[in-house]
Amino acid sequence: MEAEFDDTMDPELDDQFALTPEERAWIYAPLRCIIYLYACATTGVPIYVGQTLQELRDRDRQHLNRKGSEHSFDRIYTHDTKGQFTLQTLETNEFPTGADAEADAWMDEREAYWIAHHGTYDPTGCRGRNQTPGGQKGAATACRLAQRRAACIKWRTEYMPTFRAWHAQHGTLRHIPDRGHPTLGYLVKSIRAGKTAVPDTCRAELEAMGFVWCVQQAKWELDYMPAFREWHAEHETLRDIPAKGHPTLGSLVDDIRTGNTAVPDACRAELDAMGFVWCVQQARWELDYMPAFRAWHAEHKTLRDIPDRGHPTLKYLVKDIRTWHSSDGEAGSAVPDAYRAELDAMGFLWSKTNLAQHIRGRLRRVAQQMAQTLDVADYQVVAAVSNLYGSGAIGAASASLEALAARYARDRETLSRL
Repeated sequence: MEAEFDDTMDPELDDQFALTPEERAWIYAPLRCIIYLYACATTGVPIYVGQTLQELRDRDRQHLNRKGSEHSFDRIYTHDTKGQFTLQTLETNEFPTGADAEADAWMDEREAYWIAHHGTYDPTGCRGRNQTPGGQKGAATACRLAQRRAACIKWRTEYMPTFRAWHAQHGTLRHIPDRGHPTLGYLVKSIRAGKTAVPDTCRAELEAMGFVWCVQQAKWELDYMPAFREWHAEHETLRDIPAKGHPTLGSLVDDIRTGNTAVPDACRAELDAMGFVWCVQQARWELDYMPAFRAWHAEHKTLRDIPDRGHPTLKYLVKDIRTWHSSDGEAGSAVPDAYRAELDAMGFLWSKTNLAQHIRGRLRRVAQQMAQTLDVADYQVVAAVSNLYGSGAIGAASASLEALAARYARDRETLSRL
């Protein structure tokens, strides 16, 4: 049946499309107007004020799945940053169907009031993320009835029969593709992004068939976790899963470790059990740096002459280790304690030019025996090493740092075994 949808309350038109009482109730439902606020979860500072006729959960999904312009709220509000914001209702009001002009006027006036009250209008995005002083000038209710009539017919005649057929074949809607279906096309993706409204007459049935509403939940349940499990089944651990370049995960592992992607609590325990490495420093040292150091040592028998820079894996790491200082002047602090002893054993030089720095790095674990503290002056470090020289184990004692440095230059190989 073909007929033109119009935006009027017309019972005859409803009869023409054979709308059910439930469908008519959804189409002619009162206009429930909501003014809402996003604020910083930590400080409570207001960020963005908006208006909607939708359920607040549906409007929230729209914000989550839009990129927005440079200074807009949607640009900073994503599935990964959602926990940094709170969402609250500021005001609600209800208008009967047909009172579109009154509903629009109320929402525009109240949105503008709350934007001014909280000071969230700032085109630069510095103080707030509202890009206008407020008001949509009738866009919220435009063609509302016509759109709902059309949606009811589409859902009844095409979408729901297709969902039911998929459920009958697969037993659930959890794995229905979010795009590319011959009938549904991009409908599933659009629903999850909050761009397509689902009639109340269909929502409960979709939930009963296992439909996944949340984009993030769908990605983790249907894409990410199966890929993690597949890697674990093949390699027995997730410790060596690549940080970037996986055909399904892409850069997800690196994004998780650097804090750019949040992991749902439901998935975190399973990743832990499969051996996922969460710390980016731990991952780099365990999976990249130490294998490179060991490979160099296996080939050259020592790390003494490993280049400061230019290594294909380590790049500038050796130079950074040797020049990095903590607030107390301790050398080599960029190296996790778990790997320092192994580097020592392979002959790594903590400093090629400053004897005190090198000795501080080498004696980190035995400092309590030699100087009782790591926070010691250079002369105390030299005195500690002089004691070793004085024992006859590596030669006679030297009186000054300069003299000891000269001796160090001659017996570098002997001293490296400290």
